[in-house]
Amino acid sequence: MYLGGGFTITAFNFDPTSGASSSVGLFATTGVLNPGALAVSPDANYLIATSAQIRDRAIAGADELDVYSIDRNTGALSPVYKSPGLTGHVVCAKSYLVLDSVAGFLSYSMNSAGQLSVVSSSKQQIGAGTGTIYDSVNQVIWDAPASPDGAFVQASRVDDSGKVTTVMATNTCESTSQGNVCEFLDALAISRDGRYLFGSDSNGNVLAYRINSDLSVAPLHSYHPVQFSSASAVTMDQSGNFLYSIIEGEIVSWKVDRSSGSLTVVQHTNFSPGLGNGLQVDSSNQWLFANSISANGGVTTFKLQPDGTVQLLASPKDSSQGAVVSVAF
Repeated sequence: MYLGGGFTITAFNFDPTSGASSSVGLFATTGVLNPGALAVSPDANYLIATSAQIRDRAIAGADELDVYSIDRNTGALSPVYKSPGLTGHVVCAKSYLVLDSVAGFLSYSMNSAGQLSVVSSSKQQIGAGTGTIYDSVNQVIWDAPASPDGAFVQASRVDDSGKVTTVMATNTCESTSQGNVCEFLDALAISRDGRYLFGSDSNGNVLAYRINSDLSVAPLHSYHPVQFSSASAVTMDQSGNFLYSIIEGEIVSWKVDRSSGSLTVVQHTNFSPGLGNGLQVDSSNQWLFANSISANGGVTTFKLQPDGTVQLLASPKDSSQGAVVSVAF
């Protein structure tokens, strides 16, 4: 498991049976400040790190994309590639790495030595998106770009040559008696069957959308379970039965109705570090990791229960002191 924050990436060995972890080491990034997007290559041989990005504003002096080889025996990292001037979110789509950046979508192929080559670039029609995820069912990249014209949910397809083409962008603003109401989404999650999209925004809302056949999205429900709050992360468990979100100082567990896309709150759990900005469920579907950008936030581990509730690991050995802006494993 890898944690990104500051100018470092911390590596841990994690035991999915017990939840115990041990530190592999602290690795200085070669030029990525607050690696806000970490991704492991499909062959699990490389870790890709890019700088944190908030909407269309990159952090000055921190724009770089780095690749590290992963020692499969120890988990240790070694830098093998760097490309300055890039910031955004990286996803693995088909056999390509795709960077969703201010400049546009950049698709890369990776050779056996971890070196990247640009195979395609396409200009953003709206703006750089947040919450970028790859949907393997519909075979599209989802993100949430914003512009003066509104807030959007965007679907973009990657063809066999690596070219990325936006096929649909849905303006999610709604007209009311008080004018347009726009929910600017910060994080996205996709249902396991590819029928529903879920998002969270800075106003404390968790939103559910139906994905139509043309890849437009239609709003189904908007939930605001914690008054005077902000929501900053959302993720789906591996079964597709439960959704998890960070809302203010709480982890909120939701039951997903797979026939309608509606959500029902299962549990509110205190998340003491606050200012959470990321959630990940491990591949064994036993553990939930919540990371915080608070100065002493680190990463907190929760045990997933069959009914969708979570249990705080009593002494989380994988907790890291300091702000953590991304997690990958």
